[in-house]
Order: sequence, then C-alpha cells, then structure tokens
Amino acid sequence: SGKCKNIGLSNFNVEQIEEVLLSAKIKPGCLQVESHPHLPNLELLKLCKEHGISFCFIQSSRKPWLRIPKTGTKDLLHEEVVLKIAEKHSVTVGQVLIRYQNR
Repeated sequence: SGKCKNIGLSNFNVEQIEEVLLSAKIKPGCLQVESHPHLPNLELLKLCKEHGISFCFIQSSRKPWLRIPKTGTKDLLHEEVVLKIAEKHSVTVGQVLIRYQNR
C-alpha cells in the first residue's frame, strides 16, 4: 500500500528514458510528448515500441496546427500533401492527421 504501481513520463528525450529504464524498478507505461508531422519524434517512438511504452502525443500549448516558425511551413490543415491524402481517401484533413498519430 502507498507504493507506485505505474509511472508515466512527459517530455523526456531518448537519453533520459534510457536512464530511467536502467534505474527504475517500475518500467514507464507511457511517454507523453509533442508529436505531429512537422515534429514526428521517430527516435522516441522507436524506443517506446522497443520497450513496450505507450507513445501518447500532445499538442503544444499554442493552436494545435500552427505554422512552425523555424521551418516556415504552412500549418498542417492547409498543407497540400495532407489535403491530397484527405481528398484521395474521402476523409477530412483532421482524420488524416489523427490517423498519422495512430501509426
């Protein structure tokens, strides 16, 4: 009683997760991190899959599909490739982006 049975991590990078895996008695069950097509975090996703850790994406505190200032790219709701995928499959852009996260 009073002992932790499950833990989750938020905004950890690969090195931090590996350190936790080496030292923790309880393996993390979930990593919560910002992830979208402009910031896919594929290395983190791979590490999580290898260790059976759920990868839970979050959106930034700003508008969810805001223009990414460093890249100057369009917001994802208006990116041509996303629009073409949505049209091809007769779904909404939002559905395409949600499906991307469920990869």
